[in-house]
Amino acid sequence: ARQTHTTTRAVHAASALMVAEASRGVETRARKRKRDLAAQAGVAIPGLPFDVAVSIVEKHLPDPADLAVLRAVSKGMRDAVDATGRKVEEFEGWTAARRGYLSSLKCQRRRGRLSDEDEGLLCAAAARTGDIEAVKALRAENFPSDWRTCAFAAKRGELEVLKWARERGCPWDERTCAFAAKRGELEVLKWAR
Repeated sequence: ARQTHTTTRAVHAASALMVAEASRGVETRARKRKRDLAAQAGVAIPGLPFDVAVSIVEKHLPDPADLAVLRAVSKGMRDAVDATGRKVEEFEGWTAARRGYLSSLKCQRRRGRLSDEDEGLLCAAAARTGDIEAVKALRAENFPSDWRTCAFAAKRGELEVLKWARERGCPWDERTCAFAAKRGELEVLKWAR
């Protein structure tokens, strides 16, 4: 809580400095870029000042793959990420699924930005996190499942998810056992053989 309070105080101080410099006509290239992006984006999150969103991205999101997901799901946050000037990977459904970013994949699907192949990643992402209820819900909504659903469940040792998927005809192949073996998931291997 103390660190959050200190960070908030620092963000407010930086904002006050920007206002003071702007009133004196001082504007760096970076500050102009942030101002221009802020004008384009409105706000990243309703009620969150753009400079605070940029500060959050700069200080708390070091992973380029996480930045890619953030850019993919929110125009305002995309602009905040861009304002940092950091290198960002392109959003890839496969990376999001491997990391278990189910909500990001769902958002991309709602926006029509997932290919048919990528839609199969939704069940795989849920299986990877071991969230059997999410896998059930996705299948109930007719999201496709493919070999990755079983392979990701096996890789994480999620035997309950793997059994449920197989009982419902989810395809699998040698990668299911290979992923389980690589991670030392012996219980999964015994069942899958």
